[in-house]
Amino acid sequence: MMLAKHIISRRLIPCAGFSSTFSEDAFRTWTARKGIIVSPKVRVHSFGPDNRGLLALAEFTKGEPLLRAPRSAILLLDDVAPSAQGYTEFACAFAAFFLSGTTEWKTYVDSFPSTVNSFPAFFGPRERAMLGGTVVMDSVKQQEQRVAEDYAKFCAGAAKHPAGSFQDFLKLAVLVKSRCFNVLESRLNGIPTMVPFADMLNHSPAAKASWFYSTKMGEFRVEADERIKPGEEVCINYGADKPNSIFLSVYGFVPAGNHVNDEIPFDLTGGLDIVTSDILRQKIKLTAKPSECDAYLMSYLRVVDSLNAKAGESSAHLLEDYELSDHKIPPVSRENEAQALRRLKSFCESRLARFPSSPLDEDVCAEGRDRSLLAYVNGERLLYKRYQQFAETGLRGLETGEIVDGEKDTKKFAKYFAGLQFLLKSKR
Repeated sequence: MMLAKHIISRRLIPCAGFSSTFSEDAFRTWTARKGIIVSPKVRVHSFGPDNRGLLALAEFTKGEPLLRAPRSAILLLDDVAPSAQGYTEFACAFAAFFLSGTTEWKTYVDSFPSTVNSFPAFFGPRERAMLGGTVVMDSVKQQEQRVAEDYAKFCAGAAKHPAGSFQDFLKLAVLVKSRCFNVLESRLNGIPTMVPFADMLNHSPAAKASWFYSTKMGEFRVEADERIKPGEEVCINYGADKPNSIFLSVYGFVPAGNHVNDEIPFDLTGGLDIVTSDILRQKIKLTAKPSECDAYLMSYLRVVDSLNAKAGESSAHLLEDYELSDHKIPPVSRENEAQALRRLKSFCESRLARFPSSPLDEDVCAEGRDRSLLAYVNGERLLYKRYQQFAETGLRGLETGEIVDGEKDTKKFAKYFAGLQFLLKSKR
């Protein structure tokens, strides 16, 4: 699964243990035996070095099926590792399952790319240095550690010498994770699922096809959402609101113009004098859409201050209010608000310290992938900078007693600063 018509240039370095040849006829025969019905109007097409996708040979009308796969022909998490949780565990379980010697899914695995250089897990030192300090590199390191642990378990449990090396295991795990669909079934929510042939569909923000899983019919379907002309690539949208960090770490590319969906995990669990609480386990994010998150972010920070051992009981009521108001509470006092903003400012400053002091010049990079990586790095850096300035504006307002309309971030965070103006007018 890749970005349609936006191929990222890369060196072609295959890993051992996987076929570099692919026969569409053999693959269609295999999928047909599984009960998967693929329209004869689509064919596999090469759009670049080892980047396959599906091309329409004839016109598709709205609602016309491109692919139908029965439940028995797809692999859900329960089929491979019932106790596993999440995509990385599922991917590692599939890698162990395949490298244990099963031949049933070999034709399917042969349809995977034979090179993986577009994925950060296989970047060289220079490219890793470009991503140093980003949440993508943090995610990749966590993934590598998890895969290494699962590979060690796989080797320990193997009756004989494993059929694949760690590089083979890692490659298969990375590719499986990139090809998973998030299928919803009646008793399970968000199950990692492998669907042969359907996972060749590339991404486009202007996709003309979409997929769904019907529990009533017991099948996975891909249908045309509008007319698809002969000669057009058939694409789906991997997620209209997915952030670039997910696109790069999971799929190996950064869509152009997707910075509107940038987001960064916000973590305060380190270095705080705070009582243990489920509050800290919440997934809070900084996003490029501040109007959607600033209320939750600031409410979270206000409650964090109430949990601080030094705060005593003066703001302990915030915890109850937080739970009763769907995790949204207004400013409660100048002291509490200032502490919340200082925490946010400190977090952003600590993350910015991991980046170069000024944005990297994307224009000096000759290769398309380098430009994509630098665009991602600069986008993440800009997001930290934006929230740092937001916190500084709020702190300045608390100090002077007013929010100046001309301040740089008052428009981006208009809803928050309107609430802060109300606080400044009060005596709290």
